[in-house]
Amino acid sequence: MIALIASLIFLVLAMFAASLESKEGTKTESSKAITALATSTCTVSSFARGEHEIGDLGLRELKQAPDKCADLLLEGIDSGQSPILFLIGHADQTKLVRKKRVYYRTNETLAYQRALHVKTMLLKEYTPRVANGLTPDELARRILIVEGGPQYLGKQVRDDQLELDRSVELVSVYLHSVDEQTAAKEN
Repeated sequence: MIALIASLIFLVLAMFAASLESKEGTKTESSKAITALATSTCTVSSFARGEHEIGDLGLRELKQAPDKCADLLLEGIDSGQSPILFLIGHADQTKLVRKKRVYYRTNETLAYQRALHVKTMLLKEYTPRVANGLTPDELARRILIVEGGPQYLGKQVRDDQLELDRSVELVSVYLHSVDEQTAAKEN
């Protein structure tokens, strides 16, 4: 699993390096760009026990931590950020009931289906508003779906903790560039 994650991170870095061709035009010699890898994490939840869909709720109506983080993610993409998104589906430790076990077989499959559902909602709600923004197809190619296990394990797990495990993390990885002068002013 660690090798898979390391491979995915390397893939992300390679894709970013390839996309570094300047979209902003030519920089002068007196202005050098500083580029850093930045990440942000957003967790969306509201999934019922043993379910991967949320009914008629849209992405923006889900519980979000931090507050409105999915909105900020969409706004960042709209403003021209070109992130790689990891959608990490989670399921609680509760064993699936027979009917759900026939459909999902394992909690890992349920977690994956939750992440896939969030991807569908994300693409449905994303509309590029700027000329240099990603098209929905380009964004779809930048989304990687994985499943993660529960955070809360054991016999003393509370209902609110189980609910937190029924979630999807949206981890956005993108390059953040500023020129040296702006970086000096920010420090």
